[in-house]
Amino acid sequence: INLNRYNNPEFETTIRIRASKDGLLNAIKITTYTILSEDVTLDPTPMLNPPLIIPIEELNVNNMDEITINLKYTMGGGLNTIQATGRRNK
Repeated sequence: INLNRYNNPEFETTIRIRASKDGLLNAIKITTYTILSEDVTLDPTPMLNPPLIIPIEELNVNNMDEITINLKYTMGGGLNTIQATGRRNK
């Protein structure tokens, strides 16, 4: 994000992951970092940028299945703007 210009607060991305074992996928964990400069990055802490657990519709997955996660939210809009969906690729 460049704070010297307008940044669209609407964010959307597609993430592809592989299941590491058979099981039930029902959430994703998002870990964020704060980049202050090229040389200074703040890691997550319990008070600043804690990990987020985002529920998704349950998917039965098998080891090595490819899963597509669609994630969208409004920056600064609060946790209620987060939407995540997942599907197993054929």
